[in-house]
Amino acid sequence: ADAITAANTNAPVGGCTTGSGTDTLNLTADIVLAAALPNITTPVTIEGNGHTISRSSATNFRILTVSSSNLTLNSATISGGAGGVTGGGVFAFLSTVTITNSVIVGNSAREGGGIRSDTSTLTITNSTISGNTAFDSTGRSGGGILATGSPVTILNSTISGNSVGGATAGQGTGGGIYQISNSLVVTNSTISGNSAGN
Repeated sequence: ADAITAANTNAPVGGCTTGSGTDTLNLTADIVLAAALPNITTPVTIEGNGHTISRSSATNFRILTVSSSNLTLNSATISGGAGGVTGGGVFAFLSTVTITNSVIVGNSAREGGGIRSDTSTLTITNSTISGNTAFDSTGRSGGGILATGSPVTILNSTISGNSVGGATAGQGTGGGIYQISNSLVVTNSTISGNSAGN
């Protein structure tokens, strides 16, 4: 949290230094969150180095939120986020999000269980979006990814085992991906084992 705040404010916070331009956060261990991270409002690169950011608390909160900025996620796992309304693992608004060599797994939200991209640009490369759940069984859902007004590009990736809660016949839409009002380009990728009513 301090590292994101330092990046947003361009000022040292809690021993975390900051610099100009895009700030890079290098993970050296797994991180288990007891509370929500601050919204990312400045360009940030998270170098996961194979580590996981997950949620421990019984309180529902998503893992990463980016607003009117850029987020690059490399070699990280985002797990256990519970977004409540939208975007359990990652929520982007008016932003550019690039996910590479990463895993978005086991997150949940009413819409966009793994990722919600709203009026943003989303690019996923060499990554896995799996085991995420949306629980809005009545409308637009997107167990793995919900994109609204956002171009989405998926390359060399896997979208699997995502679902809309219950997958009741005729209810819930887009077990793997639900795209609204923009382009979806999927190349050399696997979409398998996702479920929804529609």
